[in-house]
Amino acid sequence: MKIRIISSREEISTVSPKERHVHLAFFPATQDLYELLDTCPRVESIGVQRSQISRLAKASVNLLERERIKLIEGDGLMQGKHTEKDPYYYIKP
Repeated sequence: MKIRIISSREEISTVSPKERHVHLAFFPATQDLYELLDTCPRVESIGVQRSQISRLAKASVNLLERERIKLIEGDGLMQGKHTEKDPYYYIKP
């Protein structure tokens, strides 16, 4: 599986609309999630760091539930990945 790593809020608008799986390497506000859903309407899962899941706003969690988007506990390996060379993280099936 190919996961697109988004390093900053400013990068959301540059993501391909075809992306299905993304990882946010920053703490997302609800507005960031709305922007991501506008940019990538076919997204199926969003990953965030383990420590950030409990801090997400209730509105953010409700938005993802309403849109049937899976919230994934991100891997620490993704957090330190340099996206200049390759903005994707690959997971073997």
